[in-house]
Formats: sequence, C-alpha cells, structure tokens
Amino acid sequence: MRILLILLTLSLVPAASFAQKGKGGKVSLKAYYGYASVSPANVNTNHSQYTAPRPGDITSHQYYGGGLGFMLGQKFEVAAQYEMYEAKNNASNGNGITIDMDMAWLDFNYYFVRSAWYVYLGAGAGMTVSSSFPRKQTTTVTYSADNNIAFEGQLGFGRMLGNHFSLFLEAAYKSITTGDLKSGSTFLTNTGNQRVKVDMSGLYASAGLGIHF
Repeated sequence: MRILLILLTLSLVPAASFAQKGKGGKVSLKAYYGYASVSPANVNTNHSQYTAPRPGDITSHQYYGGGLGFMLGQKFEVAAQYEMYEAKNNASNGNGITIDMDMAWLDFNYYFVRSAWYVYLGAGAGMTVSSSFPRKQTTTVTYSADNNIAFEGQLGFGRMLGNHFSLFLEAAYKSITTGDLKSGSTFLTNTGNQRVKVDMSGLYASAGLGIHF
C-alpha cells in the first residue's frame, strides 16, 4: 500500500510542477464562453428588402468553444480549438437572418509567464466546419456558404487554482468572412444585386476553465 501511494505521488509531480515551476504539464483542456463585437455589413445594410417591422443590425454575438493544447518545450504551445457562433437580427414578426457557424482552429501560443499565473500571445488559422443561415422574408429560406480560411491573433492570461485547474481570460481579433450565401443554385443578393457574404471579423473576448495534466 505504501509503495502504491509513493507511485501515485510521483505520477502527480509533472502536472503539479506546471503550476509551481512552469515545468511539465504538457497537455491542457479548456472550455470557454464569450461575446464578439462584429458588424456584418452585407447583412446590416439589407434591411430595405424587408417589410416593417424590419430587423435590426447585428452588432455582437455569443460563442462557445473548447480546445486541446500540447506544450512544445517550456514556452510554446500548439492548440486545436472548436468554436460555435450564433447571431441573429430577427424582428418581432420573425423576419431577419440567423447566423450559425462552427469553426475549427489551429493556434500557436508563446508563454511569457508560466507559473501560478500564466500569460500568452498567439496566432492561428481556422476554417468553417459547418454553417447555416436561415433567413425569413415572408417565407424562410436556409442558405449555406463555402468554407473559407480565417485568421486570428489572441492574448490571454490565467490563474492556476491548485495543481490541475485554472481560470483564464482571452481577447482576440478574428478575421472571418464566409463565401457567397446560397440555397441550391440561388445566391442571396443585396439591394445592389451583389452576392452576400457574412463578415464576422471583429474583437472577441472569452472566459473559461482550463484543466492541466
């Protein structure tokens, strides 16, 4: 029994040292929730196509995400993340558009500080995994868009809670623009008869929980 306790204690040393000395802790999981400040111009300038009451502008949206990170040495991390975005501008009569997008990201982060507190700066690229754009104007038509590559840069900091958990905040700028919205072979166009894309670029801020091993 004593030997088992010793082995168990030794097995926890690498994870514990992440919080105390910035060593070990090669793997981390995180889940987070946030809000974004965005203004998709093609959507927000299309209101004249609707009858009153018309939908309002989309100026923000909520998003959820989760990720898995691996430390490459003491300072660098590669992280894969999956995020779900939702935004809508429906009027009281239901007219408007709903934006539902899922995106996968691959980021590289550099840790300036990695102890009881940690601070990192990173950048990465992503791609839309799935998207759906239901739009109601008398009837409801659901549009889709071709996948485009997106880019982001982020700054984050967190606080370890013991040896294995942390709370963190992250601010990011994401450059996200969809392909042309279409339903079958029919493209959604604006009042100038131009094909509509959805630009979800803007500032993103999130808070979440990390688990470190």
